[in-house]
Amino acid sequence: MSLGAGPIRTFHYVTLPLSRPGIIAGALFTFMASFDEVIVAIFVSGRTATTLPKRMWDSVLLETNPTIAAISTMLTLLAMLVRVLPTVRRGRNTW
Repeated sequence: MSLGAGPIRTFHYVTLPLSRPGIIAGALFTFMASFDEVIVAIFVSGRTATTLPKRMWDSVLLETNPTIAAISTMLTLLAMLVRVLPTVRRGRNTW
């Protein structure tokens, strides 16, 4: 803003790119933490509504299906890709 840019332009070109990694990481962790809230989903949703955590819980209890293992593997790989891909793209080692 000291060089003449307005507040919207400053937010779009400076603030948003700097805060984007934190926003994405927070959204990803919140999404993954929501799967841990099975008890809340069971109590809040009732008998008729089916949320994804409740469906996964029922699947683990009642079915012998590798779908849940596949979903959890995909979520873990997604979290790893979110962390590794920007590092590889920049060509730096920040481990």
